Amino acid sequence: MHIQVTWTVPALDEARRRGVSPSRPAPGLTSDAQVGDYVEMRGAGGTVTFIVRRRTWAFDADASVVLRIELDYPPRPDGLR
Repeated sequence: MHIQVTWTVPALDEARRRGVSPSRPAPGLTSDAQVGDYVEMRGAGGTVTFIVRRRTWAFDADASVVLRIELDYPPRPDGLR
């Protein structure tokens, strides 16, 4: 299983603004991450807090499994749907 981080547009914009590389793996992010969890990442512009918005299991034809964890910004737990 592989974990892939995906970003909402506002999260991607904030990551870039704060110097967080969107292509950088998040080494502490595991399959234990749940919707509503906060994720802090440090970049050249300081620390930014995202929220896990969605988890998606993807099964490819070659039987590989990817867990896609989507991050959102700003972190609004009441706005999760």
